[in-house]
Amino acid sequence: MTPTSRPVLMVTDIPAAHPRIPYFRRMAQALDSATAPLPCRVDLDGVAYAGRKSLDAVGSGAVQMAWLNASHLEALAPELAALNLPFGLADDALREPSRASTLVRLIDRHVRPAGVRALGLMRGADQLFVSPTRAIESPADLRDQRVRVAGAGIYESILRAFDAVPVVMPIPQIPEAFTGLVGALDFVFTSPGGWQTQFGLDARHGTHVPGLMFINYVLLANAVWVDSLDDTRRAALQDAADHHVTWAWKAMEQDDAELLRAFAERGAVVHTVADTGEWRSRTESLRDAIKREHPQIVRALQALDA
Repeated sequence: MTPTSRPVLMVTDIPAAHPRIPYFRRMAQALDSATAPLPCRVDLDGVAYAGRKSLDAVGSGAVQMAWLNASHLEALAPELAALNLPFGLADDALREPSRASTLVRLIDRHVRPAGVRALGLMRGADQLFVSPTRAIESPADLRDQRVRVAGAGIYESILRAFDAVPVVMPIPQIPEAFTGLVGALDFVFTSPGGWQTQFGLDARHGTHVPGLMFINYVLLANAVWVDSLDDTRRAALQDAADHHVTWAWKAMEQDDAELLRAFAERGAVVHTVADTGEWRSRTESLRDAIKREHPQIVRALQALDA
């Protein structure tokens, strides 16, 4: 396929009403109108590209680009579990454009051997425990509770540190499993945007444990396709990802703050745990294990947060 023969596909499993989708669309529009156009279509088929499926589609070349939850990168490079460590990188480091770009380049070095390239970073947000019935105050409140997580690996390890039962589930299956007759979940671990698009006020309680898990989305591209682009289009692609997503961190942060304020005004309970000491203590062994197994990347991430 030549770069201009048909639109490039940029896919994600994020729902169309999510506050991040406009950023993706602006990136696509920038590519459409570039000096050397690279027509781009954003495909929001959450079933076809749910979770790991989007990663597989990029790897096989079925699509050119995908925005996917960073937890899925562990399947390509186990050391990238360090990206999602409890009480790790978050807004204070990544709202600075140069540091966000440094992280994209770091991820790129680790995923290249798998035949993909990392081009961008999207602020996912500090995760919330969402429930239709109650908030959470301490780790004891999660004991034996079934909690939806986006992917395997570090997500599951964090929840097991609190004796919860992690349930890996793609986005399209969540609403019925959570609020339907099946009753397969007690909590959903998700972002403010996920709360809004998946449940709205059907689930009125959201608990924020500051720093527990700050998840991001990463733009991965098929390496063969990237290499097929001429220098002008490749530069335009990186520029569009940088300006419209990676460097738009502060705007995304403001979007989420406004969303939570609006939820509270409409009657939702947005609870922030004041004392995270026990949460940090219960996840300390997990953090130490990743540091022992992957010291080099942990040091690189710590340098970003210095």
